[in-house]
Amino acid sequence: MKFYSKPIFEHAEVPVADKGRLEELVLKWKKREGFTEKHHSENNKCYVVSLGTSDDFTGQLAEIMSLVQTQGDHIVGHETVKLLNPNPRTLIGKGKAKEIATRALNRGADLLVLDTELSPSQMRNLEDVTGIAVCDREAVIFKCFYEACQNTKGKNTG
Repeated sequence: MKFYSKPIFEHAEVPVADKGRLEELVLKWKKREGFTEKHHSENNKCYVVSLGTSDDFTGQLAEIMSLVQTQGDHIVGHETVKLLNPNPRTLIGKGKAKEIATRALNRGADLLVLDTELSPSQMRNLEDVTGIAVCDREAVIFKCFYEACQNTKGKNTG
């Protein structure tokens, strides 16, 4: 099949869809791809945050830390955050997320683990705000079960 048409040049007055920021957007998404690659690698350095509405939820923190260690990751720090008014976009709010990210990055963390269930958009928004990969409780539990299944398969085939 041959095409005999000639290219049409855009008019100068037609706005570009990306407002001339294509390179900036490409760099931003390449950084996000780094989040995904690091998140799936072995032995992440995790900063664990337990969220709750009561004043004492240390048992909850101990449980999520145990799950993170079970999946083979290293905990470089942890904290508890009392959640009074959940933000629909990021759950904990941009300011609090940046504070937590600063502490996590100062300790060398490459994964932020939140002890709650996050929607995919909340995860993405938190990653954008913090500049660090984010994982929720559900993902940690799934990874623990996955690791256990892989270990069981290896023992049964040998």
